[in-house]
Amino acid sequence: MTHTRRSAGVDTRSCKYRPRLQYNHIKTQTHTPVPAVVLTKADSEDTLNLLHGLDIVFADLRDPNILYVAFKGEGEGCVMLVDFDWPAKDGEGRYPTMLNPNNAWHDEVTPYGVIRKSHDLWQLARLKALCHPGA
Repeated sequence: MTHTRRSAGVDTRSCKYRPRLQYNHIKTQTHTPVPAVVLTKADSEDTLNLLHGLDIVFADLRDPNILYVAFKGEGEGCVMLVDFDWPAKDGEGRYPTMLNPNNAWHDEVTPYGVIRKSHDLWQLARLKALCHPGA
């Protein structure tokens, strides 16, 4: 199955951010949960801090939208956020009018509700708790 997603312009060899969006074609066999390595690496928080520093909220920080790119033979990798349909300025952007009720959302998230940085931070904490139950 081939998915087309938009991702932050990232040089995957050095994880340096570029101020553009690009289309990536990602071939996947199966969907697996976000591995703990992704959420324990500083990259996931650094990526979010980069956006929040620009007053941008990602708004859809769920496991299918977080990729870990491993560098062949180097034992390292970086985190990439994909699916840039919803990012908006904090307090100005709005969620779509239809949200999947089966997904976990912050209590303040409602259809066409205002997008806030605290929603991203809640999602990050939720994902970390899934990787490290009881921590």
